[in-house]
Amino acid sequence: MADPSETKDNGISQSGKVCRELADGRKGATFVSMMPKVIATGLCTLVGWPALAEGVVVSIRDLSPYDIITLQNTGCALTGAVINIDLQSSAGQIVIDTEYGGIGSQNPKPVEVQRGDISVSDIQDGAQAVEITINHLGKDESAIVTFDMDDSVQPLNAGRVTASSAELAGTTIRIMRGAAMAEATLDYNATATIPFEEACQPLSMS
Repeated sequence: MADPSETKDNGISQSGKVCRELADGRKGATFVSMMPKVIATGLCTLVGWPALAEGVVVSIRDLSPYDIITLQNTGCALTGAVINIDLQSSAGQIVIDTEYGGIGSQNPKPVEVQRGDISVSDIQDGAQAVEITINHLGKDESAIVTFDMDDSVQPLNAGRVTASSAELAGTTIRIMRGAAMAEATLDYNATATIPFEEACQPLSMS
């Protein structure tokens, strides 16, 4: 199986990396870095490259032969955190397809970790939530989970094979660590940036 991190669109574009370098005061190698920093920063924000916020960037992509969830940490090293992805609030009422004969349309896949020191909760066919435990995710590191998803709004066999970014929009993403919690929703690019300064603080359970 091909490495999902090598997929053309895994939510972390080369241009996004350049935006991160600009935010850190480094120079990139593309046209973005040739602009005055204030203009380049505005451009990165305008086009939605998820690189300038300190926190966790979550993106979901419908690809072949599997769909992927990418977590990108742009802030402090993150340990002992849980990310909950709630698909019930998605525009397409996205469901997870793990078994033949279930609510999904075709080509079910297990939910599996492909990269990163993370683990995933047990997922039943037709589920609309994914819980990912982050054991450790360093600054600028990414983690990848593969699975299969379908929308449940379109009539069967009339668009159920894929879930577009627009159908994923509205999905609620929550990150929890000890007593701290933050949330965001996926935009129409199926990407959410969750600022999470608590990652830099000692873990508190109070």
